[in-house]
Amino acid sequence: MGVQASMEKAMKSNTQNMIEAQQKVAMRQREMMMAMQIAQARDFFKYYMAFTGSMALLGTIAVAKGRSRAAFAPLFPLGFGAVYQYDFAYGNKLQRVRAEAGVILDENWRLGDENPFLLPENNLLMDRATYDKYTAREKL
Repeated sequence: MGVQASMEKAMKSNTQNMIEAQQKVAMRQREMMMAMQIAQARDFFKYYMAFTGSMALLGTIAVAKGRSRAAFAPLFPLGFGAVYQYDFAYGNKLQRVRAEAGVILDENWRLGDENPFLLPENNLLMDRATYDKYTAREKL
């Protein structure tokens, strides 16, 4: 009995260690993916601003040559895009999106059978009981 009990204890300890190691790797992957998204947004912002700046320069030249002021019209929607990209790349948009995602997950979890994240009835991955077990949360 003593050997079996110590083996079971060792197995539980090893299982716990493996779970912790997997969680660490998953969190590192998540952080790397988020860093890549931010880096992509910053790179895109640079190109977007170069394009918007070129449009502003061309619009200014067109107005200086006596053409219609309509040459500045494209700058209006481009300005909204520039502000959005700046907010995502250098602002706190990612934190606001993460907070909203948490609210959405919490609200949808409370919907029960109406949860839009539920797998389809005849899916090949897992049944509803397994899904509920893996996504279980404490009742608030």
